[in-house]
Amino acid sequence: MSDTSFSFHYLPEEDRIALTFSKEQGEVPSPVLLTRRLVKLLGNYLRHYIEKNTNLPDTICTDNKEDIYQFMHHSELETNYPQWDSGNQKQEKAKELKSARVASKVDINHTAEAVSLKFYKQNTHLVSLTLGWKQIHSFLYSLAEMSRKAEWNLENIFEWSGKPLNTQNLGQSQ
Repeated sequence: MSDTSFSFHYLPEEDRIALTFSKEQGEVPSPVLLTRRLVKLLGNYLRHYIEKNTNLPDTICTDNKEDIYQFMHHSELETNYPQWDSGNQKQEKAKELKSARVASKVDINHTAEAVSLKFYKQNTHLVSLTLGWKQIHSFLYSLAEMSRKAEWNLENIFEWSGKPLNTQNLGQSQ
């Protein structure tokens, strides 16, 4: 699904995050509703994936790693910034989301270059999504923003990946 893009929408009446898709050509996959449990699982996994696949010099102090991950994360977001529901097309979006199904399970596979997500409702496959490096950052940041909007209190899951970049402290000696 490399030609498929995604966006997130918070549905307060469902207390779910909707993951919707768009394509330039072909059939567009149906939206998937993510529960708080799945958002926690995905957020934790993707954050650890980025940490594991980011090479930092051994001389970096443990106290500084979180700031470095956060800065690198935001650098990646500059070229692939997430899309969120602007609220302008509510009727159109509501119609699209009627076909959404709640995902109860996600299978996650990865290589050094990409993460593959397969969403299921029980044993029924709903949709697959492959995320490249920049998309992983966008997906993770979107999950953090949507969980904050939902007031799910998952800051400890997202840690550095869900924090806004503090540009005031950049370049200052400590």
